[in-house]
Amino acid sequence: APTELQVSQYLAEAGGPDGKVTSDQVLSFCVRTGKDESTLEELSLFFAPFDPDEKGLVPKHVFRNLMTNVGECFSAEQVDEMIADICAGADEIDYKNFLSVILQR
Repeated sequence: APTELQVSQYLAEAGGPDGKVTSDQVLSFCVRTGKDESTLEELSLFFAPFDPDEKGLVPKHVFRNLMTNVGECFSAEQVDEMIADICAGADEIDYKNFLSVILQR
């Protein structure tokens, strides 16, 4: 998790006139904060309880719930952006692909 100082720095960097942060900026911040700390396998463990068949997929509503209620919570609008970026109309989220993308940023 980012420190308060990191969060302040990230918000200053985002610096949009309306004070809003885009989903790409959030993903970039996540990667920069945890890149040295977490691997794809470690991050995948977060989703594992919701993927009993180990297919790398979770229902869209589960992904939304996790992103808005667990850990550093994202707003509903931010999660909507993430879903639009990673899930072209599908009912399930390929969380391993999602994690791979954010780890590469």
